[in-house]
Amino acid sequence: MLKWLRLVFVFVPYLLWQYLFKIVPMSRNMNKYTLQQRWDELRKLLIRLYKVLRIDIKARNWGHLQNNRQQYIIVNHFSFLDPVTMIVLNKKPLIFVAKEETFDMIVVGRCLRLIDGIGLKRGDLRAELNSMKLVSKAIDNGLTVCIFPEGTRNTSFNGELLEFKAGAFNIAMKKQLEIVSVCLIGTQFPLQLNTNWKKFPVTIDVPALYEASDYENLTTIEFSNLVRETMQASVNHIREVQIKRQRPYIKKRDLKLITT
Repeated sequence: MLKWLRLVFVFVPYLLWQYLFKIVPMSRNMNKYTLQQRWDELRKLLIRLYKVLRIDIKARNWGHLQNNRQQYIIVNHFSFLDPVTMIVLNKKPLIFVAKEETFDMIVVGRCLRLIDGIGLKRGDLRAELNSMKLVSKAIDNGLTVCIFPEGTRNTSFNGELLEFKAGAFNIAMKKQLEIVSVCLIGTQFPLQLNTNWKKFPVTIDVPALYEASDYENLTTIEFSNLVRETMQASVNHIREVQIKRQRPYIKKRDLKLITT
């Protein structure tokens, strides 16, 4: 209950103000602002959200992510808060590739467009090709792209990562980009209706950084499987860390959340 009271009375008024008087005007006149300016404005809003939710992030090997050079970032997907976490932790803009329907959500869609997010319509070859052209253009402009290769959210805390879409790696491999894998867990709990913890730990690991020489002799499927195996081992490890970190806060009735 206290979590939702904080959200309603502390964050929502701030959200409405920022959205109506900052996000909306900037999104209507995007040419007047740099991507960095738009990113900074959205990031400020989301940092406030994390403080209100009392999300406590612990990141390992975060130094693999570099703000001073271009990378291609692969992230596992548990929650709506996964991309939010990436925004909160990165001062440098990331170009997110998200499902087309995400852009139909009023607030979320506008925020994604504000930071030049790219929609991906599965099953429509022409639309997918157009999306990949936009990704290619972003890369050619020196931007860092962030993508979730599972394609949809994984609803199981203890389950394995979903199958990776090998196509998510294709353009990065063709352009010989530095590819970084990011694993996170714990983001699925803060916005659940029945979780009212004093603090919400989120645990992150950056298990691997791949240079072009690491995948030059591999197909996209082979490399996709390699990355998934490495990320699965990382998720297995940080899951145990996450359980220990959230033990002081979790309620007995919530134990089922970490047993499925």
